[in-house]
Amino acid sequence: MKIKKIGMFLGVVTILFLLLYIYGFYIEPNMIIEKECTLTTTEKETKEEIKIIQLSDIELSSNFSLDKLLEVVNKVNAQKPDIVVFTGDLFQDFSKYNEMDEVIQKLSSIQSRYGKYAVYGNKDYGGGAGSYYDEIMKEAGFRVLVNEDAEIDTENGQKILIAGVDDELWGNPDIEQTSTHVKDKYDYRILLAHEPSLGKKFVEEPFDVILTGHSHGKQVNIPLISKLVMKDHVGDGEMRSGFYEFNDTKLYVNTGLGTSQISVRIFVPPEIVIFNLKL
Repeated sequence: MKIKKIGMFLGVVTILFLLLYIYGFYIEPNMIIEKECTLTTTEKETKEEIKIIQLSDIELSSNFSLDKLLEVVNKVNAQKPDIVVFTGDLFQDFSKYNEMDEVIQKLSSIQSRYGKYAVYGNKDYGGGAGSYYDEIMKEAGFRVLVNEDAEIDTENGQKILIAGVDDELWGNPDIEQTSTHVKDKYDYRILLAHEPSLGKKFVEEPFDVILTGHSHGKQVNIPLISKLVMKDHVGDGEMRSGFYEFNDTKLYVNTGLGTSQISVRIFVPPEIVIFNLKL
């Protein structure tokens, strides 16, 4: 009787493992969820609402095709965004997958009323990507911010600052230079940083929100198993996904769209994040 019960138990465990394997490798990585968040300045009366879409960690590869990139583009354009930002890691390994012309064509079709902005991720330097990333993004209509900022004047007279810092692992991030104008008079201040650990270094600066990626949400959100499957990213600690608050600054960690070389996602679906900023 005991042997029969043990056999049944092992059979159930095997079936569950197979279902989890199929889901994690073949179903969830191909999902794209659209997550909406609200950002506010103060309790003052809202004069204008700005729609900001954040994309992160596309990680183009054999596992993230151009057709899937087109699906992302179509979802973004359906939202009619005011601002689009990309927080790094366009290709997973540029030396192995570098369909530049096709990528430029698809990213160029993203429409945004007040512009498109990007920063470098660590993989935008690796595999030879560092020689081409800036060119690709600029030809696609993105302004690449490297320790610098851009000012947006909205149609209703609001002023938004978007700053972008260079990658922490392979670039030359400069906190002071990136924060040059953050204390000037703006209605809202946004920082783009690839790594959450880098974004956290700016929490003493008066940015309203810091948008990051890099972690992929660790890709697997199952206690114990996630630590065995996915290594922690350098310095990110427990900043896995979603919002974290530091003083008066919010930091958001985007779970990204692609995956690492291990193409698995379990309970951490790829996301496009839509921030509704009320000014």
